[in-house]
Amino acid sequence: MIEEVEDEDFASREPWVIESYAGSAAEALGAGITHFEDLLAEQEAMQHSPYAPFNNAEEWGLARWLLKQTTQRGADEF
Repeated sequence: MIEEVEDEDFASREPWVIESYAGSAAEALGAGITHFEDLLAEQEAMQHSPYAPFNNAEEWGLARWLLKQTTQRGADEF
């Protein structure tokens, strides 16, 4: 059984509460580095290839192609 329910009257509800803050509710904390930049700096410090964990650009390119062009099963079989 479905019970009919009247629509609520949204006009009778209290309006949103608005509060003022001295200054700004948010402030910039300064410049930072991204997670990628942090990983790259760590990789360079350890003198790893930019293609790590792959040996070179060719292996990295093959892995990239496999991920884009094949199914998981096809990549696993390769």
